[in-house]
This record gives sequence, structure tokens and C-alpha cells, in this order.
Amino acid sequence: MISIALAIFAQAATPAPTPPAPPPPPARTMTKADFQAQQTRKYERYDVSKDGTVTAEELMQVRPARMDGTPYTIESTRKSLMKRDANGDGKVSIAEAVASEMSRFDKMDANKDGKVTPEERTAEPK
Repeated sequence: MISIALAIFAQAATPAPTPPAPPPPPARTMTKADFQAQQTRKYERYDVSKDGTVTAEELMQVRPARMDGTPYTIESTRKSLMKRDANGDGKVSIAEAVASEMSRFDKMDANKDGKVTPEERTAEPK
């Protein structure tokens, strides 16, 4: 009787298996307007103070490490960010940051039709 009770208790204490992760959404064709909106959302997220500009400190607060886990340094982050300072005022506005990203779209758009297909995105030059 005790062994039956222990077996039932052991079954109840065993966690349910984790369900599999849902499949990723299907890749879709992206227009230049889609890409610009995506980049705007990204830089708005980086603008922690919500003053319309992005600082190296804010960027590191939101994204402290590369995708491989290597941490960014404040110096490298500041240097990278200042490349986007188109008017040279020492600040990087969201508009300047987004404009600096638009050349990536143009590089991905291999056939120059104003759209980037999943195939073009996969073949994006690094």
C-alpha cells in the first residue's frame, strides 16, 4: 500500500514535459518602409531617456553585449555611435541613426526593386 502511494506521489511530483517551441514565423518580403520602421523602433528602444537622441551609455544599458555574449566597451560603443552623427553636433538623433542604417537595406536589395526577399536577406553581404 505504501509503495502504491509513493508511486502516485512520485508521478504527481514529476514536472510535465516542456512543450516544444513554436516554429519561427515565416520569412517575408520587407519593403524599404518596413525596414525604416523597424530601425526607428530599434533606436527608440535604445533612447532610454526619451529625448530623441541615443547615447553610448543608453545603448549599453539596453544592449550590453554582442550576440555571442562578448560585452561591448563604452569606448567602442561611443566610437560606433558617433559614426552616425551626420551633423557633427556630438549627439546622435534617432533620425540620424535610422538614416545611417538605410544603406544596409540598399545592400540587401540585390535586384534594386525596393524590396528585400527572404532569399536576398539570407545572401546579405557581411
